[in-house]
Amino acid sequence: MVTLKDIAREANVSVTTVSNVIHNRASRVSGKTVKKVQSVLEKYNYIPNMSARSLVNNTSKLIGVFFKQNEGTLFENPFNTEILSGIDEVLKQKGYYLLIRSVSSTHEMQQILSTWNVDGVICLGYLEGEVEELDKIINKPVILIDTYNHSTNNQLSVGINDKQGSKMATEYLIKNGHTKIGFVGYPNTPGGVIEKRY
Repeated sequence: MVTLKDIAREANVSVTTVSNVIHNRASRVSGKTVKKVQSVLEKYNYIPNMSARSLVNNTSKLIGVFFKQNEGTLFENPFNTEILSGIDEVLKQKGYYLLIRSVSSTHEMQQILSTWNVDGVICLGYLEGEVEELDKIINKPVILIDTYNHSTNNQLSVGINDKQGSKMATEYLIKNGHTKIGFVGYPNTPGGVIEKRY
């Protein structure tokens, strides 16, 4: 297997120069040298070792995306696939990778996070009481999606305005001449999302 040193030796440059080309820090390297290094990289079909990079830089470029496990499987819910599509698109642009997992407990999430070196965590569908527990076990930046809570210092919450969304949907129906409007939802809890929508 070809190493970074082998690439540097054949291109007649330093290992640092090869690393700069691989990690898109080419502004530090002349255009002629970039082409020479890229040519050698292509010749050997060189792929950087992400595990080694993670150890050296203390960054994995890996984002853990955790779904609260409910009825059915993760991808049966079109909401989940839509959210994942958006997350994946943005992370690709930024050079990050996804670790996707549905979990039934915060303990299971903690086990996964102790095994994988992630740079950040995205959690979907957690209840307010569970968010406090997440804050205790995750020592990385956290984004909560579709979770109703008051974010802590380590967390950022992204959600929708359920009350305003239902109001807009109802107004749209009324504007189009509908007068008998039904509401369908699962059992309500006081102050919960269903109450807000209703």
